[in-house]
Amino acid sequence: VEQLAGFDGPAIGGSKPQHWRLIVNDTTCRNVILVPGLMLDALKAYGDYLALLANQHYLSLGAIPAEYRDSCDDAIHVFAPDLLLKKGLPIRVWDQLGNRERLLDYSSQHRVSSNLFRLPEDYEQVPMNGMR
Repeated sequence: VEQLAGFDGPAIGGSKPQHWRLIVNDTTCRNVILVPGLMLDALKAYGDYLALLANQHYLSLGAIPAEYRDSCDDAIHVFAPDLLLKKGLPIRVWDQLGNRERLLDYSSQHRVSSNLFRLPEDYEQVPMNGMR
């Protein structure tokens, strides 16, 4: 991971954005513009979510033939999903495949109910071995 000097974006929430790059085996896997110190609670929750997904990805690695694995994908989604989150809140992300994400707006004043994260009573879980 390296920080690129000279990025001159406007301050957001009182903090200057920074440009970081994730490099694996001499390949630039991901570029991120992030803001240190912004929305730390949301950032922690997002990191926890990515860690849960990474664990599931890790458990399935043995089923993926080596020729279909990608070192960038493994780094981002399995071995270090929160590496760049530790630097700040991502507001713009792009990768070597052309995928792009950006945060258009945010509010630290609005709260959502925890009910938003509860599954309906009739929600049915289907184990992977039960799928066809």
